[in-house]
Amino acid sequence: MLTPQRLAPLHSYAPLLSIIVLISGYCVSFAPLYTYTGYSVGGLVVLPVLLAAQWYGSTIGLLAGMLAFVLNALLFTSVGEAGWLMMSREGAPGIAVVITLGVAIGQMHDRATLSSTQLAHARAECIQLTAQLSAQERRNAGLETALAPFKMLPDIIVICASCKHVREANIWKTIESYLGKQIGLNFSHGLCQACVQKLYPDEVCE
Repeated sequence: MLTPQRLAPLHSYAPLLSIIVLISGYCVSFAPLYTYTGYSVGGLVVLPVLLAAQWYGSTIGLLAGMLAFVLNALLFTSVGEAGWLMMSREGAPGIAVVITLGVAIGQMHDRATLSSTQLAHARAECIQLTAQLSAQERRNAGLETALAPFKMLPDIIVICASCKHVREANIWKTIESYLGKQIGLNFSHGLCQACVQKLYPDEVCE
C-alpha cells in the first residue's frame, strides 16, 4: 500500500522526472514536428530548460541551456541536417536566448530559496528570543517574590543606639523579633571573638 511516507521520496524526484519526460517527448516528436514546422521546432527545447531552472536554480538553468545546444545539434543531425554547423550559426542566437531565460528563471528560484532560508533563520531566532524572554520574565518574577517582604519594611527603622532594640508602634522589640515578624527571617546566635574575650576572659587566657 502506498503511504505518504513511501510517496515522500517520489515527490523529491518529481521535478527531475518531469524534465526527463519533457526531454524524451521532445526527442521522440522532433522528427515529425520538424517535417511540419522546420527549424522552428528547435525552440521547444526551452521548455525543459525553463523547468530545470525553475526547480534547481540558475546554475542548472545555465547548464541546461548549454546542453540544449548539444541536444538540438544531435537532433538536427538525426534528420539529415548539418546540426553542429547550423546550431553554431543560425541556432546560436536562439540558444543564447534560451540560456538567458534559464539563468533568469533560475535566479528567481535562487532568490526565493534564499528568502525562505532567511525566513526560517528569522523564525528560529524569534523562537529563541521568545524563550530567553520567558526565562528572564520567570527570573524577574522570582526576584519580585523574594523581594516582596523587604518592600514592606519602612524607609526608616528606629533602632536603639545602645541595646539595638527596634521600635515598632512605640513598642521596643529585639531586632530578631522585629525582622522575624516583618520578613520571616530566622536567626541563630553565637559569640564573636571580641565578646568571648569580654564575657569569658579567664577561659580565653587559658
